[in-house]
Amino acid sequence: GGLIGIAGNCGFMLFYQQLVRRLASVPCFMSPLMQAPLISGALPPTGKILLLTANKSSLLAARKVLLTEAAVRVDDPEQFLIEGLDDLDGFETVANPTLGKMDQPKVEAGILERVRKIIATTPIRAVLSECTELPAFSDALRCATSLPVYDVVTCLNFFSAASMPSFAATMLKQQQLHQAAAAA
Repeated sequence: GGLIGIAGNCGFMLFYQQLVRRLASVPCFMSPLMQAPLISGALPPTGKILLLTANKSSLLAARKVLLTEAAVRVDDPEQFLIEGLDDLDGFETVANPTLGKMDQPKVEAGILERVRKIIATTPIRAVLSECTELPAFSDALRCATSLPVYDVVTCLNFFSAASMPSFAATMLKQQQLHQAAAAA
């Protein structure tokens, strides 16, 4: 019916990319990391892409799957700087929800401080967030850094836009419907 794609919201869902892709008849983006080659190839080559993850060691442990099955080279130090947030004060609730609700203002301040420190020492051309919890901070990162920030939302927007009529086509259709109603 109206299914236009299948998406996952966590970097580690790349483990399922090939399986879902074989089974589906629509585009599959099982992880925001599927944007990594596109971002790397589209942006000017100066600087690195800052990849924010909930747990750097877990992401790097999964690099065999990322490199072979999903063709995402997140371990290339020339292109990507991986920053784990598992030690960020307040972010521990991501790994352990029994600790309670995340203090979003506290975590946002911590993420912004961490990213600003990185930018002060390393040329960064974009930010890519793989973690499910990070889209809530994307706008703050965009405003604070003036960098493009990619996450699961930008991934969803990318492939859903390819299946939807353009704004111009929608307006033309509305105009035609209005003219037909006026003529009747």
